[in-house]
Formats: sequence, C-alpha cells, structure tokens
Amino acid sequence: AVILGFAAAVVLSFPMMFVPAARIVESLIWKAPGTPEERAAAQEPRAVLCRKWSKNLFRTSLVLALGAISFFGSEFVEQFVALAGSLCCVPLAFIYPAWFHLKLMERDAPHRAAAAAMVVCGVALIPITLVQVLGPLL
Repeated sequence: AVILGFAAAVVLSFPMMFVPAARIVESLIWKAPGTPEERAAAQEPRAVLCRKWSKNLFRTSLVLALGAISFFGSEFVEQFVALAGSLCCVPLAFIYPAWFHLKLMERDAPHRAAAAAMVVCGVALIPITLVQVLGPLL
C-alpha cells in the first residue's frame, strides 16, 4: 500500500513539476512577437492554431522522452542521484553559504579568509566527488 501511494504521488505530482519547466523552455523556443505587425500576424487563427499544436507536439515529445529516459535509465538511478548530489549538493553545502557570507557579512580578514577557504574546499570537492561517482561507470 505504501509503494502504491508513493507511485500515485509521483504520477500525480508530475504535471506540477513539468509545466513550469516546459513553459520556460517554450518561452525560449517560441518568443513573443515584438513589432505590431508580428503581433497582428500572430493573432491570425491559423497562426494561433499552428503555435498551439506545435507546443502540444513539443510537450508530448518531451513527456515521451522523459518516459523513455526513466524506463531505460532505471538501472542507473543510484548513479544519477549520486551525480546530482555531487554537482548540486556540494555547492549548496559549501560554496554558496560561504560566498554569500563573503558578500553580505563582515569585512575583517579572519572571516573573509575562512569563507574563502570554504569556497576553495567546496570547489575542490566537486571533482573529487565526480571521480568517485563516475569511477565505477568508466
């Protein structure tokens, strides 16, 4: 029952995670018309229908691609999570807090040196963790 509930939660939360990301990508592909002539041309029924269906096709192909990646990449989930942790969690834990401290807080030398050392350690940890994650795959 717990696994079924977890699967339902994942399936039902997919649109909530997918739509904002798809809209960002769509805004890069289908830019808003700039000139008044372009805006008038974009309001024609044929142009509106073409834009709508091209976005629908794009979203459908994106969902199918994500499904294929999840189906065929299911055996590499552990490595993917480790890779995401290496590339995302190390900066979140070490680099960004120290960087923000450097930018926002005290300006005396000991605090700046400690924050700079933490940034350097964080930058040094990224390749180390990448080698540990990618080592078994190579």
